[in-house]
Amino acid sequence: MAGRPYKRRKWIYKKKTTKIAEKYIGTPYTWGGNKKGKGIDCSGLTQQVFKEQGVDIPRRARDQAKKGKPVSKNNLQPGDLVFFNTGN
Repeated sequence: MAGRPYKRRKWIYKKKTTKIAEKYIGTPYTWGGNKKGKGIDCSGLTQQVFKEQGVDIPRRARDQAKKGKPVSKNNLQPGDLVFFNTGN
């Protein structure tokens, strides 16, 4: 398994997801942050990008991974989130 991607939605396309995420370029990293103007962290970014597409996912990466369903590396699609077990 490549990780535990969040269940993808057919209507989330790579270009749309990328375009939304690009709006956050230059936003400072802030641990626990989820606001463009104040700072954002990795899971905050994924939460906001999906939220702007009408998909509600949990705030923390750990919770995002638990909500998703595992798929093999060969079956990854644009819009999937990949999580790795780091042993923490």
